[in-house]
Amino acid sequence: MKINKKRICIVLVGLLLILVGSRFLIFNVTPSLPRGMYLLLPAKDIQKGDLVIFDIPEHLKECQYIPKFTDILLKEVGAIENDKVEIREESLYINEKKYGNIYKQDNLGEKLPQLSQKQLQPLKGDFLPLAPALNSYDGRYYGTVKITKIKNKAKLIIKI
Repeated sequence: MKINKKRICIVLVGLLLILVGSRFLIFNVTPSLPRGMYLLLPAKDIQKGDLVIFDIPEHLKECQYIPKFTDILLKEVGAIENDKVEIREESLYINEKKYGNIYKQDNLGEKLPQLSQKQLQPLKGDFLPLAPALNSYDGRYYGTVKITKIKNKAKLIIKI
């Protein structure tokens, strides 16, 4: 009988989460950021590039791209106040550096929200949540989020 190390690891991680509780750890199962276990840290001194856990904005709670089993999202702080956010040729640029594409439709041909550059530009107290994965549903499609919605910083400790 062949042992599937990945399945065993997932089961062990699940058991660890049950034993320790989700106050200190979360398990990311979506492909937008590396799958695995993340250690939750205090939400202090938020900087561009930090991985953060934040409450799902109210208008996204019924979105088909947001998993129904959660009320939080894990994303990178892609831009903050004073970063220059631009849309050029269906791509997102932050401070003149291309971050990634902005698609008009998903893999099934469904229309994705198309926001203006103004809707993507963080104002004071906002951040633009992003994820480097090619097909991530992130701030490119729902805009900025208040920094006060951030619950924790997150650090990947076990990649699966």
